[in-house]
Amino acid sequence: MSFDDLTFIRASKPLKNHNGRSFGYIKMGNLQIFLDHWREGKKNYSQWKVMEKERTPRYVGAAVVNDEPINVRKMRRDKLLKEIIKNKFPDIPSETVAIFLSEMVEVANKLGSGLFPKSTTKEETEELEEISSFDDYDETIKEQANSILKSNPLEYFIGVLDLVHCGDVENKEILVLVLFTKHVMNGKPVNVIIVGSTESGKTSLANKTAMITPNRFLINTSSMSAKAAYYHQEAFREDYNHMIINDFLDSEEAIGTLKAVTDTEIVKPKHMTVSDDKKAVTLEIKGKNTVIVTAAKQLTDRELNRRLLHLNPDEDEAHELETKEFIVLDVVGTSLKHDDIFEVAQALYDKIIESNYEVFVPWMLAIDVKLLSKTDIKHFTNLVKARALIHQSQRIEIMDKVLLSSLEDFLEVARLWEHISEMQTTYLPAKAFELLKLLPTWDKDFYKESLRSGDGHYGMKLAKISQALDISRDAVKRLIWGKDDQRGLVDLGYVHAEQTGDTKTSPWTCYRTKDKTLYAEEKDVEASTVAYLPMFKPWNETKDKKRVILSICNLFFSKGYLKKEKFEEINEALLSKYDLNIETDEDIIKIIDFIKKNYIR
Repeated sequence: MSFDDLTFIRASKPLKNHNGRSFGYIKMGNLQIFLDHWREGKKNYSQWKVMEKERTPRYVGAAVVNDEPINVRKMRRDKLLKEIIKNKFPDIPSETVAIFLSEMVEVANKLGSGLFPKSTTKEETEELEEISSFDDYDETIKEQANSILKSNPLEYFIGVLDLVHCGDVENKEILVLVLFTKHVMNGKPVNVIIVGSTESGKTSLANKTAMITPNRFLINTSSMSAKAAYYHQEAFREDYNHMIINDFLDSEEAIGTLKAVTDTEIVKPKHMTVSDDKKAVTLEIKGKNTVIVTAAKQLTDRELNRRLLHLNPDEDEAHELETKEFIVLDVVGTSLKHDDIFEVAQALYDKIIESNYEVFVPWMLAIDVKLLSKTDIKHFTNLVKARALIHQSQRIEIMDKVLLSSLEDFLEVARLWEHISEMQTTYLPAKAFELLKLLPTWDKDFYKESLRSGDGHYGMKLAKISQALDISRDAVKRLIWGKDDQRGLVDLGYVHAEQTGDTKTSPWTCYRTKDKTLYAEEKDVEASTVAYLPMFKPWNETKDKKRVILSICNLFFSKGYLKKEKFEEINEALLSKYDLNIETDEDIIKIIDFIKKNYIR
């Protein structure tokens, strides 16, 4: 008997003898394999069930018991369920089971309280239908969302996420902005990789942040082979999708597929793969999508690294202790349940994306292009646009469906960028820059004198670095010398390494170089305006002011409101009429109002 087909879960049936549901199915020949999930007391049970034509359904393997229901992803539960299938049905690929379990989490989340129907009232059951727009929410929920939209929606989102994920303040804010990049009409999605050690909270950071996203947009998977993505394409919507890929394994096949999924330059990018019956098939990625990848190690493919925004969860001792306290409160039931709050957050999300806005970002003309890569300039711009979209009630609509981003949007994204700037430049994790702070500075003359005096090397050996950072020696070597396409600190010019002996096995001693500084060390004043930001340049010269005026003229021209022949006249009129300083949003608005009043009818 061989594996024939996988039908993705689009529905589930209530169980007759338990308070739960039957999810399915994996099909193999005449067999259909379902997974039953139910609750008894405070425990949740999951067990495989086999159905054959004209035969009574039967359970196979033991029921897997867990404190959390199936809508919460648990690696131990998945591992046990996979082992049962592997033992009972070795012909079914483990990848197929992984996809099935991933789909089941998604469907279970959509069911909400209907996951356990015998605990659900008739009124609640009627509300289990999928939300498709802001209009589908309860009137009370919509009133709350409308009220929050008029005040500080970004602050609200962060506050909600603080209830379910401890710390990672900047990371959470960046990820909220990332979620909305796909919803800006003239923007491109920003895709992210979160790299962290085991139990660093990277998976929680990705999954919990996504809880503010309406369920219809979510796709969660732990496999990124071309075949897995091919079967997942049925789950992709035509409009928008948010895909979370947990525990990504850096293989050539997975890298190729991830490149297709994160390609923001091509509409519906395609990728060739092979189906289970060995036929060549085409994977087509539908929709405008954001992708969050979590991984234990940095990716080794330089091109893919260039496409992604790089985050690390907080891993310092203080954050670890705070997180443990947070978990204790949750485990003993002291923390509050937040279902209603997340429903409001999802309604707010739907309200924000309802109007299909474009965003105009004139402040990007102040960026010092020497300090960012071409891709990072795009990332930065799209994050600024997303922030303006979230704060649409506080932004000016300068023409129909076009918002003007504020200087605040610009400066706040610059603040967040400082948090990730080194990782984004080097594609190395935060541990690499912790390592730099441990090292003494390399001084050739002092080094020679140290050797002559008999004091020997004054740098740090790999074993001591490994102990200080609480990572393996191999991990230290990857940070210092890199691996495959991934460059290390030595190649990047941050570290000088000396071998303390004449043989290949002689130990290495490491020093920090003098001429490479970190972005955070260069920043010596509090950034309050563009003029004080190290990555931006002020608009002091006439040519800079002309560029700003021209960008606004081009916006009006692109919408059919203005002729190009008027550009130079507008430039001269503004520069001669006003002592034109462009330092605030009000200065930008004056230019826009002048053009509207004098040149647009």
